[in-house]
Amino acid sequence: MKLSSVGLLKHTLDSRAIRGILSLLSGRCERDGESRLEVALELLTGAREEACWVCRHLAKPAVEWAVKAGSKAFGSEFSEVVEAFKEPYWRRGLVSVLKGIARFGVRKPFTPGAPFLVVWNYTYACNL
Repeated sequence: MKLSSVGLLKHTLDSRAIRGILSLLSGRCERDGESRLEVALELLTGAREEACWVCRHLAKPAVEWAVKAGSKAFGSEFSEVVEAFKEPYWRRGLVSVLKGIARFGVRKPFTPGAPFLVVWNYTYACNL
């Protein structure tokens, strides 16, 4: 059975090992004050320069690999994806998606780690 690049990405993200890694990276870094995924994305985009050793040397390379694989699977340029993630809303959205994959796996309908529209519905201000 030959998988498309999107199918391969889905199969990879749904594996127990990757979900376990995502679960660990979804946790909050006490030193940096945010989830390790968000810190890694901030390091990747240049929005942050300093981070703890774990975020800099473990989380960032893992996230960088994942963003490269995802951008290749979806036919985008890595530099364009990194440019989009300079916007904090995109970073928080991706972190929510990855937390959802870590907790629930890749399934239909997709369940993110946090709801996207709850705050908007009540305050008309987005907090992503």
